[in-house]
Amino acid sequence: MKTNKPPRCFQRRSTTFRPGCVLLLCGLAGAASAGEPEVTLPEVTVSAGKTDGKLSRTPASVTVIAGEEAERRGIDSHGELAQQVPNVYFTQWAPRGASLNVRGLGYSDDENDTQSGGFVIDGVPMFGNAAQSLFDVDQIEVVRGPQSTLYGMGAMSGLVVVRTREAESLPEGRLSLDLGAPRFGAIAATVGGALGDDTAARLSLRAGSDDGTLTNTRSGAKDGTSDDNFAGRLRLNHRLAGGGTLKFGLHGARDRGHLDMWATPAEARRHETSGSDQGATDARFGAAVAEYVQPLANGMTLTDIAGYVDSQLHIRMPVSALGGFLGVFNEDRRQFSNEFRLARQGESLDWLTGLWLARHDKEGPFSFSMRPFYASEVVTRIKADTVAWFGQTQWRFAPGWELTAGLRLERTVRKFDWSAQESGYADTDGDGMPDTPYSASPAVRGVRASSTVALPKLALGYVPAPGHYLYASYAQGYKPGGFNHHANSETEARAPYKVEHADQFELGWRGRWQGMSAGATVFHTRLRDQQVVENRPQGTFTANAARSHSQGVELEAALQATPTLQVKASAGYVRAVFDEYRNASIDYAGRQFPNTPKGSAGVSLHYAPGGAWEANASLTRIGKSTLFPGTEVENPAYTLLNASLAYRSGPWEWRLYGKNLLDAGYFTRALTSGLVVASPGRTVGIRLTREFF
Repeated sequence: MKTNKPPRCFQRRSTTFRPGCVLLLCGLAGAASAGEPEVTLPEVTVSAGKTDGKLSRTPASVTVIAGEEAERRGIDSHGELAQQVPNVYFTQWAPRGASLNVRGLGYSDDENDTQSGGFVIDGVPMFGNAAQSLFDVDQIEVVRGPQSTLYGMGAMSGLVVVRTREAESLPEGRLSLDLGAPRFGAIAATVGGALGDDTAARLSLRAGSDDGTLTNTRSGAKDGTSDDNFAGRLRLNHRLAGGGTLKFGLHGARDRGHLDMWATPAEARRHETSGSDQGATDARFGAAVAEYVQPLANGMTLTDIAGYVDSQLHIRMPVSALGGFLGVFNEDRRQFSNEFRLARQGESLDWLTGLWLARHDKEGPFSFSMRPFYASEVVTRIKADTVAWFGQTQWRFAPGWELTAGLRLERTVRKFDWSAQESGYADTDGDGMPDTPYSASPAVRGVRASSTVALPKLALGYVPAPGHYLYASYAQGYKPGGFNHHANSETEARAPYKVEHADQFELGWRGRWQGMSAGATVFHTRLRDQQVVENRPQGTFTANAARSHSQGVELEAALQATPTLQVKASAGYVRAVFDEYRNASIDYAGRQFPNTPKGSAGVSLHYAPGGAWEANASLTRIGKSTLFPGTEVENPAYTLLNASLAYRSGPWEWRLYGKNLLDAGYFTRALTSGLVVASPGRTVGIRLTREFF
């Protein structure tokens, strides 16, 4: 090499997207490995297709992050996951409350009844704002593009599949302690092992406290985004006679803290706020998962997965952020689901078929108070019942060729109740001064919205040479219609919004060589009646944009440059724009979706020279964007640098780590054109871990 300068995509603060740097980094690392012993990368298995399959033969754009890698790179929340995956971004109201945006879809999920992207833990779909703490996981799979054929509603933009670490018969014990600046700490413990000849258990607990990184310049407080959190998980595995297994899991989490995150853009870049008060947030999550798997004759397998999820989110907005209003938002969700599935794998033909049943309840009371001039209390309840049949087959009809075809028939019925209690003073004489008291109690009971959809998927795969795979696919996705639970009048509450449909076309390639793997995906998604959230003077509403589209590319590569050095690189580009959409007097045609940077690129290094030492670093450049909901606030491009250094001695390990080491200031949300949600700043910590078996 003639120069020690980094690739140009990381030399300067430019928003120019340079995907060539992704493959260039791998090429440079490959050149450096000349003369080293041959090394290989292990084959990766993915489960998002509801049966285990090789990533190298999966006809979809997938990023897989092993649990150990997530720990090394400091990925322990949805937002941090999004910042490490191409064409995946996030929006966030509160700490640990990120909603994911995949290829431009999902930027307003936390305001809608149905999320665009699915989130699955151990085979059971969860709510997007649930289980934000990604701890004690075995593998994370991020699948981009519609997955509605196998997963139905809530998987239109893609899917995050989390597989937690299972209970094993070998004894296991682990205790770790984190301390860091500015002012955070955490303790985690895991214990597991056999409970008998056929039963094993694993219990993992984590508790932490974090004052955040924002300083209130008015009060001097440094705990405006404080977060006291707890998460726990219990896994039980039981081996049945005949080769079957029964698995059971309990998942729980709670986060409580302050909500002083609103700031002007200038303040947010300095990680400062200046509000006169602090809001509060309280999030709780619990889930129970049961899975029964039984092998049958002729290579068939029977699977039944049942899950119950309970999620509660309570937010009290700062009075200063709302211009004198006190806003309290509550969202309580419960879901029961059951999936019965039968699958068979053969020499030339694989197939699966299943039945899905789900009941989803959501209660959303919220209130505004500016007494005595105005007060409003709204109570909503949504009940959704879903039944679906799905089937998929993969036919290897010729050497190197395979055809995958799937179909889902799904029906959803939603029932909506809405009531309001309003009071205050009205201006009856037109002098601009409220003078007459009034009160009103409008209500809507038992209105219904239903949708019945057929969701096909078709993919053609080809192996032109050993280690290479090409595919072309078409898939449909959808989000069901519903009602405006944030409405402030009976007329608005009765008006449903339409079903959203997506048609996606995708071309992809993957290749594997000695010690290296790479992949590229090109996609185009057409959207009809896209559900968009609008902030109007009367409140927040979901409407429909008649036509939109999203198109782009994803590049990923991994290289085991030497036996001690692994390099990973990725890049994404997406152009996601409205084609036909007008909000009030503003024509949004041709505008990029909010919270959707056009490009990002990143590289990570894992260096383990042997012995006791290990070093890790990841550098990500994320392009500029505008902020939801339709404001003109620009979120500047920013660069994230995370790193860690670890030393192991016997059962002990210490790890020094840092996140956002460049102290980048960016925004995760906007309330108005002058008020945004500030991002976390630089944090540095040390973790001490002791293993007992």
